[in-house]
Amino acid sequence: MMSQMIALARATVEDPRGGAARVMKLGIDRGTLIEALLFVAVASVIVTNIADAVMTARGAVPSASPLFANPILTAVIMAVLLIGSAVAVHAVGRAFGGLGDLDGALAITVWLQLLMLAVQLLQLGVALLLPGLAALIGLLALGFFVWLFINFVAELHDFKSLGLVLAGTIASVFAIAFVLTIVLAILGVDLTRTIPDV
Repeated sequence: MMSQMIALARATVEDPRGGAARVMKLGIDRGTLIEALLFVAVASVIVTNIADAVMTARGAVPSASPLFANPILTAVIMAVLLIGSAVAVHAVGRAFGGLGDLDGALAITVWLQLLMLAVQLLQLGVALLLPGLAALIGLLALGFFVWLFINFVAELHDFKSLGLVLAGTIASVFAIAFVLTIVLAILGVDLTRTIPDV
């Protein structure tokens, strides 16, 4: 099983669209996909907290915001965001003529997060051995994430232009952020209180 996942990960790095297609063709049922999303959410929080503990022990300022000081709360928020992002990928893509379904969106979301979890573990290892390179790995990881994401979405919805997918993604992120800001303001949530004074 592990060797198959490693082979699929290698194939995905070499051909992101082909890797996404292989993942979607596995035909994993929706319940299992949601369970997998919950797993990667918890695993990501655990790795992040370990990384923060390591960096704090080395005298660095922990990256976690006070808003996310509770690991359980963080895991719940992460799981909700992942499920929400899968739903958004499905809905927005369909609105623009895409062909993908919700199960496919869940599948590529799970696979993307598993790959990024592996990158997190790599970054943690680099931080322990060569702390100066950890920030560089983080920047490369961000670019890697964006590249995989737009290819996965393009494959899910059978879009041909990666540039248009990227543009649509950026526009959607800004639109969703704007709506969330309004909703939080209506609910009386003051995000500035979560940012500590420097």
